Parts: sequence; C-alpha cells; structure tokens
Amino acid sequence: MEPLKNKNSLMLCLLLMLGTLVACPLAVQGYTYTLDADFDMGTMVNVNHDAPNNDQLQLNWLTEPFPFVNIACSARGTIVRIDVNTGAVLGEYRSAPQGRGRDPSRTTVDLYGNVWAGNRAEAGGGKGSAVKIGLVVGGTRCDSDGTPNPAGQYLAPPFHYNTCVDRDSDGLIKTSRGLGNILPWPDVTDGAGGFTGIVEDAEDEAILIYQRVNGDHVRHVSVDASNHVWVGGHFGADNSFDLLHGDTGQILASFDVGDGGYGGLVDGNKVLWSADRMGTFTVLRYDTKGTITTADDTWSLLDAPNAYGLGIDSSGNIWNAQYSSNQIRKFNSAGMLLGVFPTGGASNDRGVAVTPVDDDVWVANSAGNDVS
Repeated sequence: MEPLKNKNSLMLCLLLMLGTLVACPLAVQGYTYTLDADFDMGTMVNVNHDAPNNDQLQLNWLTEPFPFVNIACSARGTIVRIDVNTGAVLGEYRSAPQGRGRDPSRTTVDLYGNVWAGNRAEAGGGKGSAVKIGLVVGGTRCDSDGTPNPAGQYLAPPFHYNTCVDRDSDGLIKTSRGLGNILPWPDVTDGAGGFTGIVEDAEDEAILIYQRVNGDHVRHVSVDASNHVWVGGHFGADNSFDLLHGDTGQILASFDVGDGGYGGLVDGNKVLWSADRMGTFTVLRYDTKGTITTADDTWSLLDAPNAYGLGIDSSGNIWNAQYSSNQIRKFNSAGMLLGVFPTGGASNDRGVAVTPVDDDVWVANSAGNDVS
C-alpha cells in the first residue's frame, strides 16, 4: 500500500483498514498534511510515521483496539465502559430512552471505537432497537461553565480523541463520569427511531444513535468492513436482519430467512454468520456479496447442535461454541466443517473469542463460571 501524503481538508480522517488519523488542527479554509509535526496534531490509531519512513503515514504491523472494554449490564439496562489497564469504570450509559425496553446483551465495537448494543426487551410495535455510544478520550472534567472539577458532569477540550457530539453547542461534552452516573434520556423524539435514528434528547452526549429495527428482541449486532452494522432479532415474532448505516443509523438493507439472530459476526468477505437457538440449532451463513442490495445474496444453514457464540481466527475460520455440549465446532470460510473439539470447561459454553497472532480460542463456560 502506498503511503498517504498531502491530503487536504479541515477534518482529515483516514481509514486505512483498521488504521485511523483523526485531526482537527486549525479553524482555517484548508490545511496540507505533509510532515510528522502535522500528523502529530491528530490522534493516530493503528497508523504511524516511524523512521525510516518519516513524513508519511503507514499501517502499524499489528492493529490494536482502543484500551477499553464495553459491557452490557442487562438488568441495569445500561452499557458500561471500563479502562482495561486500570479497571476503572469510565462511564455508564442508558441503552434506550426512558419507557422503552432495554435489557441489552450483545455488544460490538466499530472501527472508530464506538460501541453498539441491541435491546433484548424491546419489541414495542413489532420492532426491536439498537443503540450506538461514542467514545471520548482525554479532556478535562469540569462544571457546565467550564470550571475544572474532577466530579464535574462535563468534559472540556482539547481531547485526544472524540466521536461524541456537542448537541447543545456549548463547547463541552456532557457525559457520564462513572458507574451509577446515568444521565436521563426522556423519550420525546427518539422512541420511534425515525429515518436515521440520530439521538436528540439524551442528556449524555456520548449516546449517538437509537434506531428501531424490524427484528424484535435484538441479540445479533455485528460490524462489517464498511463500518455499517447488522442487527438481528431473535426469540420474538421476527428474525429480521437490518443493515444500519454506521454514521446515521439509517436502515440500508433488510432480510429475513427465518433463522439466525442469536449472535455472531461478519467476516472479511462480508459474509454474515449468526447462531440460531429456536429449535433448529444451526448457524446461518449469509453471503451479502459486499453490496447494499440483498437481491443476489445467497445463504445456507450449517448443522451445529446447541449453537451459541461465534469467533473468527486470522485465517477466516469460524469457531462455534455448542451450548451444553462441552464442544466447539470449526468451520472454514466456505462453511465446511473442519473439526469438533472438546472445550475442557464446565458445560453451557457461550461466548467465543480468538486472540490475534497466536489464534488461541477462548470460550466462556457459564455453568462453571470459568473460561477455557
């Protein structure tokens, strides 16, 4: 890949696979990014200008996510963000407006560090819902007038990184400061989701999108390579999947084959994989063909008794934990079964994660509260 140089704009945002530079240097008509010092005015994510290749951007050898973990607190109806290095809870956010069904479960993080979650308890009007919560790194805690206060409800710039939106244009980001600090979100205009789903009424300016979707009791939430999000319903009247625009929440495409929706992922070829728990115990492999239209999409169902969590390794193989079977299945990217292996833990295997480089597979064994 050729390095990038001399890209002009007030906001330079380079997405190189999983590499990003977010920069807002000066309030001027244009700016030319040429030297290391120019790029240093932004926040580099998985890109660098290390010697000997100075004055240009190149991808890091190994991409890394932001150092945060986002956890759905189902019974609380919230999402919490935790610093992986300190264990500190940085914020707690409602997953839906007041009066709407919440009970969030599945989460996924997009290419910009925003977290998306589905609400299992939402089925009002025959529709489910999903929420997007932004990320702000750095800044100074303060009161509404900008006075520094470690316990303040606001963050003042400059920020190292920020995807949140200053909805009231006060120059500050009003957002949760930790566990239990959950800001109100009245259901005034957001409950219907609308054409795009852009949030207007949440006091927490980290909450960006709330979209009503065709599938109800949403569990499946996964990001594709274009940073759009597939959301699927389950255990309700509708297994529909909707593709939401990653920036606006607009529904771009939909399909319903009566299967899947319990959780899953989208691989590098834009093939959607999703487990089903409604009697068939299968894994849905749905090839989106890399386009918005679903007219030419193809799909198949893979035999996977007690299918639950899914993960993907560096070769594109899919690993599927088998709930109550103490086993995990390995499929290649075309859907061919490559093997069945014991997990070694207690039963009720659920979540699956595969670590980079070494391709080790980790499985959460819920019956024994252990990990194998």
